[in-house]
Amino acid sequence: MDFLEHQKKARGRSQKLYWIFPVAVLLVATGVWLVLRWSLWLLLPGTAAVSENPSAWEPIVDSGQHWLGSAQFMFWTIGIVMAVIFVSSISKMFSLRGGGMKVASLMKGIPISHESSSHERRQLLNVVEEMSIASGMPVPPVFVIDSRSLNALAAGWTPEDAVIIVTQGLVDRLSRDEMQGVIAHEFSHIVHGDIRINSRLVGVIHGIMVVGGIGRCMIRAPYRDGEFDEDTFKALPIMIILMIIGFFIMVVGSIGTLVGRVIQSAVSRQREYLADAAAVDFTRNPDGIAGALRKIGARGSRNQLGLISSSEFAHFFFTNPVSGWLSTHPPLEHRIARIERVPVEDIGRITTVGGGGPGVSAGIELGIACAGLQQLGEMTPSATEHARSLMDQLPRRLADSIHTALGAQAAIVGLLYDPEFKLQRKQRSMVSSRLGAPVTAEIKAIHPYLIAMDRVQKLLILDLSVPALARLNRFETERLLQVVELCIEVDERTDLFEWIVGRIILRRLRLRLSLHVSREGRRTLAQVGSSAACAVYAVARRGAREEAAADAAYAAGIERLGVALPVPDRSAMSLEGLGKAFDELGEAALEVRVAILESCLVAAANDGMIRTGEYEMIRAVADALGIGMPPILPGKVKRSIPTVSAK
Repeated sequence: MDFLEHQKKARGRSQKLYWIFPVAVLLVATGVWLVLRWSLWLLLPGTAAVSENPSAWEPIVDSGQHWLGSAQFMFWTIGIVMAVIFVSSISKMFSLRGGGMKVASLMKGIPISHESSSHERRQLLNVVEEMSIASGMPVPPVFVIDSRSLNALAAGWTPEDAVIIVTQGLVDRLSRDEMQGVIAHEFSHIVHGDIRINSRLVGVIHGIMVVGGIGRCMIRAPYRDGEFDEDTFKALPIMIILMIIGFFIMVVGSIGTLVGRVIQSAVSRQREYLADAAAVDFTRNPDGIAGALRKIGARGSRNQLGLISSSEFAHFFFTNPVSGWLSTHPPLEHRIARIERVPVEDIGRITTVGGGGPGVSAGIELGIACAGLQQLGEMTPSATEHARSLMDQLPRRLADSIHTALGAQAAIVGLLYDPEFKLQRKQRSMVSSRLGAPVTAEIKAIHPYLIAMDRVQKLLILDLSVPALARLNRFETERLLQVVELCIEVDERTDLFEWIVGRIILRRLRLRLSLHVSREGRRTLAQVGSSAACAVYAVARRGAREEAAADAAYAAGIERLGVALPVPDRSAMSLEGLGKAFDELGEAALEVRVAILESCLVAAANDGMIRTGEYEMIRAVADALGIGMPPILPGKVKRSIPTVSAK
């Protein structure tokens, strides 16, 4: 599954959506203008006839009918309706700026954690963590909806604010392999940018549907008090006019709603096939996701979710959560047939549980597929197995701690503790005064485990702590951010690993505090060329003992990039200079960012080895670029790295 190609298709679908939306808005607005024009044209004379003084109404009626037929009335009506729709859409998107957490709240999701969950829920959390580590993605918080239906969804704007939401029925009834297939499907939506399109689509549909809502409000307006007095009776003709106009506006709005549902269905269906294929690629187990689909199909109509927000967010889900003839998902039989590579007729009626069909050889590792980069060499075990082995190596006391909000804070700060006793005592004093005694005590308990770890394991601890940090409120997150900055600055000197860890931590904490939706970068390689050179040379220097070896690795990386960039000045390679360069790289277009990361990998592998220091720097570059970087086993690799093509 080509990450870059999928992202391009996702953006193409999004651009088509932007063209369909204004056309649909214009049609709805024109419909409202026609309704108002002909309704008022016909009803104004009737209003005069039933009034106490019909002759007094005649000039008003003549003037009104003339104005109703004017271009001025048409432009004002269409303009106001379009403005209402666009403002409603933007307002809805703005209300989702909280990312996946906001969607989880609307879906009445309950956050789950290791310390308070059943065995089945802990198994779900383990699957999510394995997928995250293997793909190089931040570990998303996990929520459970209290429903017996079998369904799941991923929501958010970016991988940093994404969440995974599953129903309790899915947790209870799926095996581990089936659960892995479903979670891999949802991770595909996160990695390939589908969640951003889904969030925008909610705003689009809401804006188009708001006209129908206005019509319904006009129909119900006369009954809002529930009583009719003498004044109400006198205003009855106007009320009738409002109800008739409201009815026709509701009809026009219903057409808009239909258009919105068509857009929702058209955008969603093909993505589900692609996510299914990606899940098979990721897990190398087609029986897992196929078995999950069979279990869902066996429930039939009993699998409806039954939440008010289900229809609005239907395109987010693993399978369609509501009934209706305009389904947002392909038929289950068709999805299973594609997964198992058999004709649809051979699937038959889904009434049995379990997998079936011939296996599919995917040939792509989970982590590499998610990151959009091809294999560096013959790396065994597979990315998922490697992720599981890394987690198994963690001491139980430390693993339990980082899954709590208290322990996650302790681990993050503990990673930054200075080995020098005097400076560490100063850091402990700062932590105690700002984060409190419980966090200080927890750092003291887990710090021996942290200092015994190698640097790859320390980066793993950072990744696994993210979901627990998401449970902190804004004040607690700001306080932790301040402590992290102080711990880095306390010794007035920063070594490279401390800089890398601190940079990754600070970026993720600041993203948690940010309320705006991050925009996709658009800068070209020519615009960020000097920063790209700094990133490639930083990786080259980390793996070379001599200047000549670093220059050779840099030359190989730049050759892969396809441009001529001189070796950066030493002043640009200071930590401050690297920080500015990495910040600029995040503003580049997706194809440019992928190409830069590939060049860094080529530079690292130039001598046939991936060293721990090189992996650390690559992780920092990948984090700045906003691209997931799966764990790389340090050691020998093949010299050649396949191209990630931009088709």
